[in-house]
Amino acid sequence: MSKRKKLTAYLASGMENSKNLGAGWRAQITPFLEGLGLEVLNPCEFEPFQLKGLKPNRLPDVYTSLNGEKIKPKHWHELKNASENHLYDRFLKYMRRIIKYDIGIVERETDYVICFWDETTGKGAGTHSELTAAFMHNVPVYCVATCSMPAWAKACCTEIFLDFEALKTFMRDEF
Repeated sequence: MSKRKKLTAYLASGMENSKNLGAGWRAQITPFLEGLGLEVLNPCEFEPFQLKGLKPNRLPDVYTSLNGEKIKPKHWHELKNASENHLYDRFLKYMRRIIKYDIGIVERETDYVICFWDETTGKGAGTHSELTAAFMHNVPVYCVATCSMPAWAKACCTEIFLDFEALKTFMRDEF
């Protein structure tokens, strides 16, 4: 008989429009989830795996945006507005690799999704996609929502909480 792996919790929320790519809430909830015996799957830590085999130093020192502004990029997602074709092509290559990696993790390796939905989450598309993938693969989604959610995203959630304390109380009871 094979030994069952730890149950996993994927941390879904906005990154592109969030401060520090949304690392703050993830760092705060991780010790709690690990204390429940869950393995935490944090997309903020995935980039080395997502982009494995691609060129290092992928960000240019400066690029020109579509409106002609010179910009010093801090992260790959900023290249979505690059006017230079080679940089835009690089953005597509990286972004498509990230999409496949993250959705694959949700579909094949996740037992639970823990979602934080705030004002920045609705400005992106990744969380919507992750919640949909979870829903389609019968992965429970436990969401803390601090603002209104779109109907589609809300319908993908198993439970919605107003704050992290309510989520923690629920999770303690479940585990």
